[in-house]
Amino acid sequence: MPVGDARTDNQVHGTVDASLLWRRRTLEQVVLGLSIAALVYLVVQAFHDAPFAGIQRATVVKYAVAVMAIFGGALSVAVGRRVSVDLGATLYLTLLFLLLMVSGSPLGFIAQGDIIWFAVVVLASGLLLRPWATFVTAGLTITVLIWFAASEQLSLDVVLSPAILVAAVAFLAWMYARNLEHSALRLAQIVEKVSQREADLRNLFMINPLAMSLIDPQSALLLDVNEAALRAYGYTRDEMLALHVSDILIPDPNRPPEEHSLSGIWPHTEEQRHRTKDGHTLDLIVSAHAVELGGRTTILTIAQDIT
Repeated sequence: MPVGDARTDNQVHGTVDASLLWRRRTLEQVVLGLSIAALVYLVVQAFHDAPFAGIQRATVVKYAVAVMAIFGGALSVAVGRRVSVDLGATLYLTLLFLLLMVSGSPLGFIAQGDIIWFAVVVLASGLLLRPWATFVTAGLTITVLIWFAASEQLSLDVVLSPAILVAAVAFLAWMYARNLEHSALRLAQIVEKVSQREADLRNLFMINPLAMSLIDPQSALLLDVNEAALRAYGYTRDEMLALHVSDILIPDPNRPPEEHSLSGIWPHTEEQRHRTKDGHTLDLIVSAHAVELGGRTTILTIAQDIT
């Protein structure tokens, strides 16, 4: 495939999938971070509880929860890669929410500051799903808090501070996630405009009635040619893109060899003689310009037949 086609296709493909790739990467990073936290917890508790004699039931539950969070995160990443990012993120957030509910005590969440772990889930929901998901997760968390308070026959006043914390985290997470989403959208729009402009330039290159080619100045290999060049030289595209400049350029015996190199001063115009596939000779006026494409310098030539 010509380099111009490959570059344009890659940019269009990247524009379409930019949001998906970003969200998939975010899912993997969140899972990695929380899995590392769970692993550190397991290591610290292992040293703290050695030699594993008389471990309380609550600690055993937390061990199991940490292990399940790690393996559940790996499963969610696999689902996000192979099936759907939304499904993988939803699976992971649901798992975290359920694990938090079974791993702590109601009093712990309400009075001992463990509510911060639910706040982490609220924040992650905005990053992994959609900005509005923070409010859904926050609503579920506050509902769980009220249920915990009722199960312990506590006054609903004790739920007020944790509920305000969760609501504040939800609002901040929503603002942050929304700004990220808008920034990603603007970036995708810019990339789309650049891709469209390059596609237009590519089209102008291909339909130009004059023979045009892109040449690597280092190897002197043809990188791309337009339809007019294929018609003029009689080659197929694959055949021509396998050629070296010396395969078509007939050197002028009256000029020193170094003047035929591609390391000259650009732009410049000169008369040249070229050889076609069937051996015929073309007399051409060739204009050459140095252009930057894909971060490297290439030579754009435009040939006018004066045979």
